[in-house]
This record gives sequence, structure tokens and C-alpha cells, in this order.
Amino acid sequence: MKEKSQNKSAVRTRKWITDSLISLMESKDFKDISISEIVENADVSRQSFYRHYETKEEIIDDFFYENIINKFNSSFDKNKINSIHSLLEFYFNFWHENSCVLDVIVKTNYTLSILDEYDKLMRTHLANSLELITGKLNTSNKKNIEIIKSFIIGGLYNTKIQWTKTGCKESPAQLAEIVEKTFFAGI
Repeated sequence: MKEKSQNKSAVRTRKWITDSLISLMESKDFKDISISEIVENADVSRQSFYRHYETKEEIIDDFFYENIINKFNSSFDKNKINSIHSLLEFYFNFWHENSCVLDVIVKTNYTLSILDEYDKLMRTHLANSLELITGKLNTSNKKNIEIIKSFIIGGLYNTKIQWTKTGCKESPAQLAEIVEKTFFAGI
């Protein structure tokens, strides 16, 4: 990804490009949208596009980082997570509040590409909470603990994707309860 300038003009141009892509995704599949369509809809030059991005996938990466990573970082630190249930409820509340971002990610079928960033985010901010879960398991094997953490992170990721695809019919609290009872009963 290219170095991002923070001057007002560059930030505004990136926003126009991002808004253009998201607008186009309301009526077309991500894979069928061309860079020409994006720049035309954004009313920017192709040169402006390539000054900021190399591919349309980078727009989604940027969108995800700006709208999820930064928000998650700040909101996680403000919450007191001291149980599996409070962890799950925070997690699903966060994604419910940011469902428009998740909708964009699901619509792109680009979910696997952002999984690395998501994994880093979860391992960083959920480290203590994951320790809470794995600490209640009868294992001291670090390799097994890392496998369990990966399983939990992947499971939560896919749960929120499925939840979004089905219209977020359950409340975050209901979803937290379902996941806790199904996977963490007895822990």
C-alpha cells in the first residue's frame, strides 16, 4: 500500500474515491466495478486514483483500517472485560454498531484479504481476554494455547460474517449468549 499523505486535499480525494466505490457497490458486485467507474463516479482523475491506490482492493483495506481498526482500538480500551460473556457482548456490540462497514466487507467477498489485519487486531486487544478463556482450560502447552486462540478468533470472525449475511436478526447480547453457551459452557 502506498504512503498516505495527511494533507486535506489528499484525505478528501481518498474519501471521494472510497465513497464512490461504496456507492457503486450498492448496485454492482465488487468484482464487476472498474477503476474507470470509480474515478468517474468520484469525479477525480485516474492519476489521482493511482496517486493514492494501486488497486481497488486497497480502498477496502484503507476503509477497513480507518473505520474498524482505529475505532476498535479506542473503544476496546474503554471497556472493562472481565468475563467471557463481557468479551463476547463487547465484540458483537462493536460489530453491530459498525455493521455498515461489515456489510461493505461482506459485499466485496474480500473477507479473507482483511483477515490478517483482523487477526492482529484481535490478538493485540483480546490478549488478556483470550488468556481468560485459555487459562480456564487444562493446558499449559503454549502451542495448544495458540491453536485455541486461533480457533476462537476464526470462529468469532465467521460468526459475525454469518450474522451480517442474515441481517443481524439477533441482538449482540443474544448472539453473545448463544456463542457463550455453545462454545464456552463449562469454562
